[in-house]
Amino acid sequence: MKNMNLNIALYLKNALDEDSLFPKNVFSKEFNNSLFFEADLIFSENFVDFILTIMEIECVEQFCLLNMDETNFNYSKYSAAIMGNDINKESYLSLLKFSSLSNQWLYSMQRYSCCSSSGNWVIYCERMNDIAVISFKQGCNIDKYKRALDTLKALPIKEIVTSERFPFNKLVPSYQEELIQNY
Repeated sequence: MKNMNLNIALYLKNALDEDSLFPKNVFSKEFNNSLFFEADLIFSENFVDFILTIMEIECVEQFCLLNMDETNFNYSKYSAAIMGNDINKESYLSLLKFSSLSNQWLYSMQRYSCCSSSGNWVIYCERMNDIAVISFKQGCNIDKYKRALDTLKALPIKEIVTSERFPFNKLVPSYQEELIQNY
């Protein structure tokens, strides 16, 4: 884990409405291109493939995973892990299970967000709903992220709710409709 880079954490504060929950839109207006995937992917060793791929694509050196429920931006209290391109599957899972983070994130059913230091995208996740979304800044060319997005199997909300993928195929119809309206 790297030293806390407050710029990344503050970027997450500005990119997200920390009081919003699904099915509402949780992103600020500058993020308008969203793709959904299963939240548990963030807490699996395969997420490291996404991290390393996106860091390579963007030529960045830091990535932040932040526990939204344990962070209070108003009081500069951050529950975050900053990772570098030296992260591997074993160290990532160890961080989630055994680190000095206030909760063992691997098992915690809370809200999380993450981003790289580029500021082009943000992931928001609600573990209790099994849903995660990655959203890109307006004007960002998401085609360059295809290789990274393929590791998440991320899809637009209209496509994923009609798929057979859990949990999206089990969402209440009114919840699905509100997600579609908001994203």
